[in-house]
Amino acid sequence: LVAQPKEVRRGNPISVSWTSIGLSADSPCVLRADSTVIAEGNTGTKTVPTTGATRLGSMIFTLKCTTPSGTTFQRTAAVMVR
Repeated sequence: LVAQPKEVRRGNPISVSWTSIGLSADSPCVLRADSTVIAEGNTGTKTVPTTGATRLGSMIFTLKCTTPSGTTFQRTAAVMVR
């Protein structure tokens, strides 16, 4: 899970990309920005817009995946919004 740039001014977009190897398409990974689901899938790239209303501070992206055996794991990445 990679979120770029690491620091962004409000009004500029954030690019989030991720990939998962060996995971089932029947149970795709879920990508959240803070608590909001923004994408699903085991591989992808998502452009996340920011606006003047976007909260300042750290925006946390969380990718939660489930393995074929049912084990879940997650990865996080943060971008500072200024």
